[in-house]
Amino acid sequence: MGQSSYLNLGRGFSRGDRSGTHQAELNLWQLAGINIAAEKGPWYKDIGQGMGAAPNTAAATNAYRLSDRGTWLSFKNKGDLVIVTEGDRRLFNQYGVMLVNPEKPPM
Repeated sequence: MGQSSYLNLGRGFSRGDRSGTHQAELNLWQLAGINIAAEKGPWYKDIGQGMGAAPNTAAATNAYRLSDRGTWLSFKNKGDLVIVTEGDRRLFNQYGVMLVNPEKPPM
């Protein structure tokens, strides 16, 4: 698929930080048959930043981005950003949290 086929999506940002969410995004491009590394243009930027910087960049420029639910819910500077799609099983991006007792060092 050529770049002109999906330019109508508008500007987009990727975390570009090799996180789980970034890997999920790359998988979605692959599922769509798009080699984003080869076909990205000025409309799509890897910002190389984590879950805090990516939504701020998207809000400041009114751009698309992939977000996990926890980041979206805790993000306060949404501006005009809205959820475009949700609920598709291909968007499932499991997160895990492990509480660590600082008084018990790892073995």
